[in-house]
Amino acid sequence: MDILDDESKTWWLICPSNHTKRLKLTLEKLSLYNHQRKILPLEEDNGKLAIPLKYEKFQDVLNKDEELKSIIEDFNVTIELKYLPPQKSNKLKPRDKLCESVRELFLRKGLVFKEDLYQDLPSHWEKHGDLVLLSDQCFLSEEWLHVGNELWTVTAEALGAKRLGKKSAIRDNDFRSPSVCLLSGVDGWVSHVDNGITYTYDVTKCMFSSGNITEKIRVGALDCSGQTVVDLYAGIGYFVLPYLVHAGASILYACEWNPHALVALRRNLAINQVDKRCTVYEGDNKMFPHKGIADHVNLGLIPSSEGAWPVACAALHSDHGGWLHIHGNVASSKKTTDEDQIRTQHTP
Repeated sequence: MDILDDESKTWWLICPSNHTKRLKLTLEKLSLYNHQRKILPLEEDNGKLAIPLKYEKFQDVLNKDEELKSIIEDFNVTIELKYLPPQKSNKLKPRDKLCESVRELFLRKGLVFKEDLYQDLPSHWEKHGDLVLLSDQCFLSEEWLHVGNELWTVTAEALGAKRLGKKSAIRDNDFRSPSVCLLSGVDGWVSHVDNGITYTYDVTKCMFSSGNITEKIRVGALDCSGQTVVDLYAGIGYFVLPYLVHAGASILYACEWNPHALVALRRNLAINQVDKRCTVYEGDNKMFPHKGIADHVNLGLIPSSEGAWPVACAALHSDHGGWLHIHGNVASSKKTTDEDQIRTQHTP
């Protein structure tokens, strides 16, 4: 007596093993393959395999798709609702889930999903909380226009996000602004925790570099208690916050001229509860008014911050000097040469 109810069972296509690969590929193309189970051998029927099936869609597709109908008839395939022992969940990877979701979207719209569109799906992305940022090397085909904005909803859901954006090259302007288009969602504000510090920023207006974490940790490990710090390229607070939160700087002067970065900077100072120890200067750092006050001056601009070195040197204590923290792109073979050049040009 069969005591298992139908909810304990799965629909399977029972197929000779030598035809399994073709049938599986056909089912995947038609979004009929059940990825929650794996293909299993049938102990009671040697030489046949059970292929998991999305049965609720199967009959409708079978009546319309001649290739599937031919395979079922020619390969002596049977359809059975039966219980097979459960195995570990075969959880889909995000990109596989995306492939399946967009195929189903095309089918719902009555459109043909062409095989070359697989190559136009994203293979990598950045995740910022509930926002996923795609590169500019995906969704380039005009075929995507036929399914409308529902494509972005489906993509966000498959990638585990609520909002979706697409980026391209950094804009060629003085602010090095990102070029990001928000595809779904109300705004681009996200939060990121880095070395115990919370950064919030609008990805459509500001960039965040996770690659400078080593330098942030180095700066945060300094003992700046009782000291004054000047950051001539504050941005959203990349180094301002480590100096204040971890290094314990008593006073910090932050210079920034990008209006979008300034909004994020002020938010980040407040969120991390260090705004009382920071004075923000809006505008060109060459106009920074204070001289002879700083123990540390941060110059976090790449490829070069050389234009601000005179201001930075003037900001250091006139009697005992201080530290310049200079960032830049330097070839390892030129390191000694560049250090000597800096000393020659800017040491009295």
